[in-house]
Amino acid sequence: MPHPEHLKQYDLIVPGAADRILKQAEQQTTHRIKTESSAVSAEIAQNLLAQVFAFILALTGIGGGILLTLNDHGGAGGTLMTVTIGTLCVAYLKSRK
Repeated sequence: MPHPEHLKQYDLIVPGAADRILKQAEQQTTHRIKTESSAVSAEIAQNLLAQVFAFILALTGIGGGILLTLNDHGGAGGTLMTVTIGTLCVAYLKSRK
């Protein structure tokens, strides 16, 4: 924002210029607020979607491991569950940084 004395001088040269400058600053502020709000909303939605997919992946991996274990494929079932849980833990820890 220009100094008030400069706004006064702008207004002397071009009548209404100070008001136009102030309106432009207000419009820019409104635009910035809308843009930041939109970005925050998109980030929240992305994080929620990531959590939902991680949950589905965890249920699939652990459920598949249990199913393999119940069908006498114990080693494969345990490996699948371990890999699933390990992968999710690593992804969670990396996302925290």
